[in-house]
Amino acid sequence: MVDCPNPDEWAAKHGAGMIMWSSGNYEYRDPAVTVWAKRVKEVMFDDELLTIAEDRYLTGEELEQAKIARESGTRHE
Repeated sequence: MVDCPNPDEWAAKHGAGMIMWSSGNYEYRDPAVTVWAKRVKEVMFDDELLTIAEDRYLTGEELEQAKIARESGTRHE
């Protein structure tokens, strides 16, 4: 988990394009992995949390694309 970005950052970078995140439904041997995966799921599928994460972690073109997806309602498609 050391090389992994925090869950909010990961969700910001990958969440808008995801339609499913089943990894957040499981319990892993490493409790830190379980917590991380559940947080990713929480952020990805809560529009307010995802917006906060995108605004915090995305820049430039990534942020512009996220804003377009928000406004057009095309997240998770």
